[in-house]
Amino acid sequence: MKLSSRLLSCAAMVRPGGVAADVGTDHGYLAVYLVEQGICPVVFASDIREGPLSAARRSAAKAGITEQIRFCLSDGLRELPVSEIGTVICAGMGGENIIHILESEPDVFDPGKQLILQPQSKTAELRRWLGENGFTVRQERLSQDGKFIYTAMEAEYGNGGPISPVEQYMPEALLRSGDPLVPAYFSRVKQGVRLTVEGLRQAKTADPEQLRFFEEVLAGLTKMEANYGLCK
Repeated sequence: MKLSSRLLSCAAMVRPGGVAADVGTDHGYLAVYLVEQGICPVVFASDIREGPLSAARRSAAKAGITEQIRFCLSDGLRELPVSEIGTVICAGMGGENIIHILESEPDVFDPGKQLILQPQSKTAELRRWLGENGFTVRQERLSQDGKFIYTAMEAEYGNGGPISPVEQYMPEALLRSGDPLVPAYFSRVKQGVRLTVEGLRQAKTADPEQLRFFEEVLAGLTKMEANYGLCK
């Protein structure tokens, strides 16, 4: 099974030898890859819709590994035996959906459970939620599909705490990683924050506290840009 660079970045962080769950599996490509590559002996492939789950069954059948994938129609993790799963993967969905899935399942608040999260949006909000709820982001990996750059996070419960506004948007650990995609990712993040600040400054009914928050983020990103030599 050939994966996109986005899904490969998730697969590269999965702990080998354990049971994984690919939540929102879509066509089942990631689940099939994890079994084919011998990374996981068993993978739960779940989706909230029967259509994608049927597509995942076809992908597994084509690869001849149907018996090693457990297909499950589920809203998030609700119908999965989470206590038996070592790695929970939520990829290709909005950060707000990932938050909802995690906060609805008490068994993910387990120091031994690996979370691999690849948000399509609301990335800063996801980082903030993880910290505020005691999770530690152990690493992030960037990938590029077409013109979009994505981050995949490896997180686990324990030793986490609130993080600063600027770190919610650009973790220093990611800046220090040496990833060649960091400059482009940083540029897009800063541009998005700058546009938010400009919009709030022009809005007649802007929340002053919200404006101060994003101004603090923009100031922090500007300082990071200079410190890490990201200025063009």
